[in-house]
Amino acid sequence: MQLMQQQCQRAALSSRSRRVLVEAKTTKAPDAPRIVRGTCFVTKDNIDTDQIIPAEYLTLVPSKPDEYEKLGSYALIGLPDEYTTKFVEEGEMKTKYKVIIGGQNFGCGSSREHAPVALGAAGGPGPLPAQPQADAAHAAAAV
Repeated sequence: MQLMQQQCQRAALSSRSRRVLVEAKTTKAPDAPRIVRGTCFVTKDNIDTDQIIPAEYLTLVPSKPDEYEKLGSYALIGLPDEYTTKFVEEGEMKTKYKVIIGGQNFGCGSSREHAPVALGAAGGPGPLPAQPQADAAHAAAAV
């Protein structure tokens, strides 16, 4: 796990705005490696829950399947304009990114449950922290 975090950290720090292919191994059991492959979406530091899912979308009810899907289409829509690449392309419901490499403090801010739900609904597996995650996002993702 530590090796994976080091590899992701190097990738995130060296490539904040370009696509990175990451192959990370984690172990569920001693003899069962898990390989994660795919295109990464790399964020800068201090991405808060308002940027993951802005307040205007909190009226969507994740327990309703059509609203859950719509919630995913808005994942990370609140990122600043400097992010020219969108996590979910306009008109799409799912992301093409299989890995999110979150910068330091990814998920800081209020502990709104819609943030990790939106990332999951978009088809993302959840963030791999390049630096320690904010407590709110980490706790919400563990639920």
